[in-house]
Amino acid sequence: MIWQELENKVLSKLSSPIADYIRKTIPLYQGELEEIRLRSNRPISLTISGNNVPLQYVCSPPEIQRTIQLLCDHSLYSHADTIRDGYICVAEGIRAGVCGRAVLENGKISLLREIHSICIRLPQRVPEAGQAVYEVLRKSGFRDSVLVYSPPGFGKTTVLRELAARLADPPDPVRVAVVDTRYELCAGLDRVMMLDILYGYPRSQGMEIAMRTMAPEYIICDEIASQEDRQALLNCAGSGIRICASVHAGSLEELRESHLMASALPVFQWYYGIDKNHTGILTEA
Repeated sequence: MIWQELENKVLSKLSSPIADYIRKTIPLYQGELEEIRLRSNRPISLTISGNNVPLQYVCSPPEIQRTIQLLCDHSLYSHADTIRDGYICVAEGIRAGVCGRAVLENGKISLLREIHSICIRLPQRVPEAGQAVYEVLRKSGFRDSVLVYSPPGFGKTTVLRELAARLADPPDPVRVAVVDTRYELCAGLDRVMMLDILYGYPRSQGMEIAMRTMAPEYIICDEIASQEDRQALLNCAGSGIRICASVHAGSLEELRESHLMASALPVFQWYYGIDKNHTGILTEA
């Protein structure tokens, strides 16, 4: 994302003093800005090319609340459902994670109050990120599935985003359905030729709906995290649809020992692990 886009799409959604401070500070550092973290009564921190950079500026509670209002375009009500789930969708795949004081009803979160932390993640287009995975899928005649794994923040979403673009565009486009539950997976992919995007669908429901209604050759989704997600994945694979998905795991051994994923691993012919240096390793199942 170039600086002008950053200024227009992100800094305009921050409290003015915070935005001004970041605008003056960011040129001092080398690398790509990946995250902005704001915490009430604590310093701003940035993540730049994988490095956490604390700044001098301390956010006040009113500045946090002002930023929340701007992120929601002054309509908290219209974002109530996603705030309850811990995030706010801004635009162009930019997502703000939020946390505060949960209000429970029948054991489930019904409301989030006193928001005191905001994490704004900036999507990056990295065209070469999915190339290695794309090549093995192409060589298989687009008959194989792949599971991308890593700890949080190592680039799984970036790989899946670029893989979706490669699969659905010429010279050998296939029909791809992407379940973009949190409005960040398809950032910048709105003009990709053979791509159908299910924005905001719960992951498991999105996979099932895509399978029934869009006749995809591939379904792509991020962060398989529940039994429902796993079962939907198995249902789609059982119908002959190939899957490109991701899951949190720190190693191939950890992935294979996962109670959630153990029964789903036979769906995949390839695993793609990403390390802290954003280096990917392909392993045949």
